[in-house]
Amino acid sequence: MTKRVWFISLLLVLIVIGAQAQEDVPSLFLISETLIGSDESVGALLQPDADAVWVMTTSLYREHYTLHSFSTVTGERIGEPISTFDDPNPDYFRLFSSNTLIQAPDGTLQLILDENSTDLPAAYTINPQTGESTRNADADAQLGAFFREFTPYMEGLSFSTDHRYLVASDDHDLDVIDLVSRSRLFTLPYDTLWYGFAASQQLFVIISGDAATTGFVLNVYSLPDGALTQSYLLPQGGIPYPSDDGRFVAMQITLDEAHLLGVFDTTTGVMSSLLSMDTPPFTVEDCTVRDSVTDAALHLDRGYLSIQDVVWLPDGETFMAISQYIGDGMTQGREEGCELTASRISIYRISTE
Repeated sequence: MTKRVWFISLLLVLIVIGAQAQEDVPSLFLISETLIGSDESVGALLQPDADAVWVMTTSLYREHYTLHSFSTVTGERIGEPISTFDDPNPDYFRLFSSNTLIQAPDGTLQLILDENSTDLPAAYTINPQTGESTRNADADAQLGAFFREFTPYMEGLSFSTDHRYLVASDDHDLDVIDLVSRSRLFTLPYDTLWYGFAASQQLFVIISGDAATTGFVLNVYSLPDGALTQSYLLPQGGIPYPSDDGRFVAMQITLDEAHLLGVFDTTTGVMSSLLSMDTPPFTVEDCTVRDSVTDAALHLDRGYLSIQDVVWLPDGETFMAISQYIGDGMTQGREEGCELTASRISIYRISTE
């Protein structure tokens, strides 16, 4: 498989909210980037020693799942990938919004997927040393029945980092649920666009502005009481990935057809400099099936990196983003059997100096 690293151009855009001075704007830097193959990430988790992250990936058609370890310092692979389980119904599983992979107290990993055929959760328990996995169908059914008490179907789910809290959404509203007490804490209106949890028991919610407000609004709710503690105006919105303490919120946004990555500082109400996630044209040389007449490799003219997972490191100012290539030629590449070296791990650091 061809190993090519594309230098992501840095688009430095300073977005100032309110009357903040320019020197208050934090800077976001790309520290390293490592290509990790063509499989798609379905979950990522910081390991207990914080020296590495686990990343669970699935093959092109979601038929097979593999566990990987990567260094939090360099982003490089540690050891060999560990085969875990084959999906018996690959056409029926889709992915939850966030925090699908956690570590249980006994050291095993738990991966939660969503079975489209029943619209119920499917939880796999995985030994991170051997890859051996089990699934408790009865427990899945009980959890699914509990979800049904609040919503007829699940359009999306987002877990807190410890899997105590859950946001379950449908086309009417969003229910914030305590999975320990098995109770609904509070309900948010359907105009909520994106949401994510911080480890500090906070829920970050982004909604579109009303007639008097341009752009988007970021609301922060404390848990479990659901009190609105902070509200900010944002020029753009995206899925929020808050740091553990809730100070920074990483977001991938689209602005004038450009795909950008930025970090919002909740202590100052300012967005950081923005980095471009767009990729320059490149050619996929390693195709198992090539053009029968020209024997040409697949050329991708335009695309961008779509973030699948974000893992914040203990310093609170560094995070790892697991992303994959999205764009022109992706569908064609799959049909022609091209192995796209598109998924990668990028390490970013924030500077407030």
